[in-house]
Amino acid sequence: MWLGVFLTEIERQAELGSRYIKRAWTRAMSEGTKSDDTMVWGDLQAALFSAIVIQRILKPGKVRPHPKETRVTRQAQAEYRGNRLRELLRINDSWPLFLAKDVRDACEHFDEKLDSVILDGTASLVDWHISHDGKMLQTPPQSAAAQEVAADLRAFYPRGGILRFSAKYELDVFNLDVAFLNLLEPEGVAAAQARLREDLEGPMTFGSTQYIYLMSEEHEDLRVNQWLDIRGQAGVPVPTSFAARRFPRDSWDV
Repeated sequence: MWLGVFLTEIERQAELGSRYIKRAWTRAMSEGTKSDDTMVWGDLQAALFSAIVIQRILKPGKVRPHPKETRVTRQAQAEYRGNRLRELLRINDSWPLFLAKDVRDACEHFDEKLDSVILDGTASLVDWHISHDGKMLQTPPQSAAAQEVAADLRAFYPRGGILRFSAKYELDVFNLDVAFLNLLEPEGVAAAQARLREDLEGPMTFGSTQYIYLMSEEHEDLRVNQWLDIRGQAGVPVPTSFAARRFPRDSWDV
């Protein structure tokens, strides 16, 4: 049962990841897009997030402790889950999506990477750069003693399909997108779900729970209008017509 829930999440993240890559690439390749376009980089970061969610499901790292289980037991459970899901999906360790980890980790720990650049006495920095012609900064392997050195961090080469963090970490974005798309094909998650159903026996179980509303409609109105006011004052407004929209709620007897 729970393996099916994980497969559903993998499918969701694959759809999102592929959509983000397509949107980032088409915007980066469009006429007039600046080399530091934040929307391109926002979508690239979102695609990396989708990739790491899938990777952690399929290849879990060290798990956190849980009050009801020892860390050793939890680790064994996570590794069994990952192994079984990779088996259902017919995925091995060389799968392109697993290669996103290094670039994603470097982006997440940007503060540490920038600290290193500063400590190395770097004279200048190229970062958050979209290279339309494929030209990338390359630091010589051995700089002259008195030679000032420049550093590059985040760079995207859309026509070549390359996303990199300095010269150390490089990701083929085209291959990552293909990995996402493969999960969405009939031979991907859908086939894994079918294999899982063949293995399941016995009735499904459901827990006892209930739905609650997180806040009153009046509280909704207050929060959304305050937020719209702040965005308006900041010069980045959202259409105020949405503020008046309320979604139907169930009428429950108290």
